Amino acid sequence: LSEMLRAAQAAALSDLCATDHCDLLDLDGGRVTGLDWAPILTQYQAARGDCPAGVKLRLGLELGGAPVDPDCAAAILSGADLDFVIGSIHNLSPAKGGKDFYFLDYTTPLRALLTGVAQAGRAIEVNTWCGRTVTQWQPLLELYRDCGGELITLGSDAHRPEDVGKGIAEAQELLRTVGFRYFTVYHRRTPQFIRL
Repeated sequence: LSEMLRAAQAAALSDLCATDHCDLLDLDGGRVTGLDWAPILTQYQAARGDCPAGVKLRLGLELGGAPVDPDCAAAILSGADLDFVIGSIHNLSPAKGGKDFYFLDYTTPLRALLTGVAQAGRAIEVNTWCGRTVTQWQPLLELYRDCGGELITLGSDAHRPEDVGKGIAEAQELLRTVGFRYFTVYHRRTPQFIRL
C-alpha cells in the first residue's frame, strides 16, 4: 500500500482508495461468510502514517453479492470505518447457479438499472482497468447521464503500483466530453465533488 501511495503521488492523484475485494460468493457460487479486517487495517494504518504529500489515503471495500446475505454484508461493513464501498455483483444468484459473470455469455438492458442508481443517489465507477478501458465507457456514461446520473467515481483497478492512475486523465476527459462537470470521491461514505 505504501508503494501504491508513492505511485499515486507520481501520477499526480489527489486521492487513493484501497478497496480490497470481498465477494459473498466464490467463483463457483460457494458462500463466503466473513472478512478478516485485522491485516487490512494494520497495513492501512502503517501506510497512512507514511502518506506522501498531496495524496489522501482512503479506506474502502469492494463488496460483491451483498444481496445474497444482507446480514453478513452488514457485519462485514461494520468491521471498519470506511470511506467508500463499491457494491458489485459478480455472480448470478444462488437460485440461478451462482456462477461468476466472467464465465457467462450475456447481455443486459441497462436503462432501468441506471435510472434506479441515479434516483438512489449512488455513483457508478468508471473503471479504466489499468488504462485499457476508457473509450468503451462512453455509451454507458451517455445513458447514465440521460437517466439523471451525476455521481461518477474513477478507478484504475490497479493491483500493482505500476498501474496506479492509468487511464484516469483520459477518463476525466471522457467525462467532460459526455457533459459531466465533476467526478466524485468519498470521505466517510459522503460524496465530495472534484471539478473536471
